[in-house]
Amino acid sequence: MKIRFFHCAAFMATICATTLSAYERGVEHPRRQEIILLASPRLAIEIMPESAGRISSIKLPAPYGELLAPSRVSEIEETPLFRYPKDNMNGIFELFWENRINGSNPMRVVAQTQNSLTMECRFYGNILLDLTRQITLVPDALEIRVQSTFTNRSGKVWKLRPWIHLVGTAPSSPQIPQQPGTHRRPGFGIVGNAPAPKLFTFNKNNNFLPPGANWLGVKLNGKKIVWALTLPEKTLQNDGIFYSWGDGNRGGIQTSEVIWPEFQLPNDGSATINYSILIFPGLEQLNGIIGKTGIEIKDGKLTASFAADEAERIITFFYKTADGSENSATVKLPSGKAGSIQVLSVPWNDRIIEAAWQIGQSPKQPLFLP
Repeated sequence: MKIRFFHCAAFMATICATTLSAYERGVEHPRRQEIILLASPRLAIEIMPESAGRISSIKLPAPYGELLAPSRVSEIEETPLFRYPKDNMNGIFELFWENRINGSNPMRVVAQTQNSLTMECRFYGNILLDLTRQITLVPDALEIRVQSTFTNRSGKVWKLRPWIHLVGTAPSSPQIPQQPGTHRRPGFGIVGNAPAPKLFTFNKNNNFLPPGANWLGVKLNGKKIVWALTLPEKTLQNDGIFYSWGDGNRGGIQTSEVIWPEFQLPNDGSATINYSILIFPGLEQLNGIIGKTGIEIKDGKLTASFAADEAERIITFFYKTADGSENSATVKLPSGKAGSIQVLSVPWNDRIIEAAWQIGQSPKQPLFLP
């Protein structure tokens, strides 16, 4: 009996080995899943509920087209009995710094209108958090609003740092406002070295940057358009951080990423984060955002791109030139409709090394120059 069993086992092992050696291993199969479309005459977005509910596409009419790098979610088949997921993690959805999540975790649609979608899931990303996320396409604007609420079901206190990375369709580059000076950030050490408010646009290394404003953007190289993620004021405080990495633009990849300050979430406690995407056609760089208007200062001109309807504003600009002189100028920015562009002549040129803006008696806000 033992001899017959040995020969049977050996025979089966030979058959299995022969079958597997002839099998094409590592075959990638695209993951079929539902895609939900929210659209207006100005833009359309696609959402993948089965892949962490991410925004996988933001598309404008010609000549701009797609703004996001493609989300690729698939399965790798090593054997007929063994498959594993593959995900480039592109798209807009919440990750957590130092808490690895599974981006293929599905969300359930609980409400949908023409302009909004609400989803929820238990154990978001396969960690012990529940998530409810509402995505709203603002009518008659180039704006997307997101509200995400996390509820702790772990039975312990969670330490969380929400994290979102933005990757534009290639080739693209970051537009990140960097605070001047050096700063200590918990978990990241000393960051920053800019002598003045600076617009970070490229460096293929890992770059941890002290936020200079409550927004960061992505420029589509070769097209006059910039889009940005904006946060409520004081969201980042003194512990938030911006991050960017790239490959030297060999593949056209350079990320724009925001990491929230760490917070503690007690068991059964909830926390909500809000952010928006604003889109600014007609800009080649983003030096500042005033309201929902993107500002570019270049070649002695100020270009204003309106992501939403805005009233007329009187803006005072303060600027310092390379010779050290400091000046100011008042500019009347006319009202504008969403998607429109205003180009104004201004009394300065590219020799300015530092600039800021102010409306009325509000605090001065820096502009960020490359």
